[in-house]
Amino acid sequence: MRTTYPIAFIGPQDYRRIQSIIGSASLPGSYDEWLADHAIQKERWDRRGFDVLEIQVLPDELIRYGEVCGKHPTVPMLSLLAVDKARGWTS
Repeated sequence: MRTTYPIAFIGPQDYRRIQSIIGSASLPGSYDEWLADHAIQKERWDRRGFDVLEIQVLPDELIRYGEVCGKHPTVPMLSLLAVDKARGWTS
């Protein structure tokens, strides 16, 4: 039996806003570049034997999550938010 592994997904309509929240230097310059990196990440987890579950992260959720954590939103926080949303966290 494979274990589910949640990963953050950013919709194309939200990419620029999330990029501005986190900082443009922290994410690839274009959504297409991010999507290619995302596909590689999904494939890596799949090859490790996990069922990948994409969890959409919305800009306002990321802002609220950062506030709850008491930290400025970061790329790693995207992943943490996806895991917490998979566990039932609601903003």
